[in-house]
Amino acid sequence: EKWCSVGKLSSVDARSDAAPSRGGSFAASSLTSTQQEVDQSLPLQVFSSRQLHQVATPLPTAEASNDRAPWALSPSPTPVRVTYNVLADGAAGLVAWLNVVTAGQTGSSLHVTLPSGTVRRGNANLTLPSGLQLVIEGQGQSDLESSSESGEASTTLDLNAMNLFLGDMLGHSGRIAFRNMSITNGMAEHGGAIYMVGGSIAFDDCAIKTAAGRGGLIYMKNGSAVLHGCTIFLTTSGIGRNVEHRGGVAYMEAGGSVTLDHSVVSTDSELEFDGIFKELLGALVYMEAGGSVIVTYSNISDILSETRALDGLVYMAAGGVATLDHCRMMELRGVREGGILHMKGGGFATLSYFFVQAIYAFSGGMVYMEA
Repeated sequence: EKWCSVGKLSSVDARSDAAPSRGGSFAASSLTSTQQEVDQSLPLQVFSSRQLHQVATPLPTAEASNDRAPWALSPSPTPVRVTYNVLADGAAGLVAWLNVVTAGQTGSSLHVTLPSGTVRRGNANLTLPSGLQLVIEGQGQSDLESSSESGEASTTLDLNAMNLFLGDMLGHSGRIAFRNMSITNGMAEHGGAIYMVGGSIAFDDCAIKTAAGRGGLIYMKNGSAVLHGCTIFLTTSGIGRNVEHRGGVAYMEAGGSVTLDHSVVSTDSELEFDGIFKELLGALVYMEAGGSVIVTYSNISDILSETRALDGLVYMAAGGVATLDHCRMMELRGVREGGILHMKGGGFATLSYFFVQAIYAFSGGMVYMEA
């Protein structure tokens, strides 16, 4: 029984003991010794999405970044703008109201503004026309880790212990974006907040705490998901720690793509860190049958498994492509096989300009590869 503590790795470390190889392809590039000395002087802490600009590593400009889902910021055609009024429209909840205002809007574009305070999902099933481009925008994030009010305007979308089941209603061209809000109290067996088959989903500048057995935030069959500037809390609250956990953020059943950019992922601090997950395969993403995962300029920390059954931030069950660039990954405890990547059945992964600290694993402190 041997534990491996992986600190800051050089490219030599990454290609030797840290990555037992049984198939697939893995490439790692690290900082130079001069850059390492500068980076080691930085505070080892988890940064909120609003503090990431303070990190010494240069961040891309808005013009240079292609990960922000530009269609969510300026959808085409020009959207019809409507405002949700909790007092006038909220008796049956947001979803029932959305069903009414989007009826017959196939292929159109709609921008919904939510008020400050708590907006409740309600119990209705969501029915959207095919090809709809929908942007739902709040007034700011609330602090999901504190009960005290900050005094700043914020919107919290309460999913009422359910998710938003999209199925295939978006079609190939349908898109939904959530912007500038907190999303909480979502839970389901598949997809704590979203269940989708095709289409595109985006979360921009959101704080999120939802739970599911498969796909803590998103369960997807193909399609694409982009999360930019988000703070995501992995939790088992409401569903229990003993269920089969696959994909702390997203579960990809049949390909597709997930992009996580300028974001923070950590364990829900309201629960005990020691053993929050009995088993978790893919703390960020579980890829069942290929697909693409990109994680850039993000911080991942404090993800723990009591029974030493945490396998990878990204878990490839049958190949796929993963890229992690300019990321900090710290305090991943109870890892069984592969602290950062668990690759099965081939696949390709690239890690570049990363900082790793306190990853404790039985095998493959960084990468574990099997046939």
